[in-house]
Amino acid sequence: MPFRFRLQKVLDARQRRVDAVAGGLAVARRRTATIVEEAQCLDLEIDRLQGSQDRVETAFPIARRRQLLAWLEHLAGQRSSLQAQLAEARAQEGRLHQEMTSAWQDLEVLKKLEDRQRKQWYAEQLKRENHEMDEMGVLRADRFRREKVSLLREQVADRERTGPPENQRTIAQLLERQ
Repeated sequence: MPFRFRLQKVLDARQRRVDAVAGGLAVARRRTATIVEEAQCLDLEIDRLQGSQDRVETAFPIARRRQLLAWLEHLAGQRSSLQAQLAEARAQEGRLHQEMTSAWQDLEVLKKLEDRQRKQWYAEQLKRENHEMDEMGVLRADRFRREKVSLLREQVADRERTGPPENQRTIAQLLERQ
């Protein structure tokens, strides 16, 4: 009979939980990376427009300058919105990381328990097999002893019928040895 871990369903459920949290953490990390990339692109655009603002002030009319300033304010608002999203994404990533750590620890506790029980089961199985082998050895030795006694009795019976030689032991001496 093979080893059966009684808490296998719990172990499987915890493994599914770890997998789900790991998937959620991966999504959160991708979301954070996307927000960081968007913020970097936005910062580059703002820097480019602020650099060109000096040229616009001298080369273009006031209406064009107002449009540029309005656009820069809009981009600054997007930047602050992205910063808030980034803070929220990093906070969620941190929560998911803690949840992942907790789920992983729960899983590891059950895996260690399973390993310990498996080792104990194998030790008991080995002990059972050794006991069975010892019993087989005892049975074989007993059968061998009975066959030897039976053979000696046959030899004694043959000698009684034919008469014992003078230098042979008596029946009582042969049986005493056994």
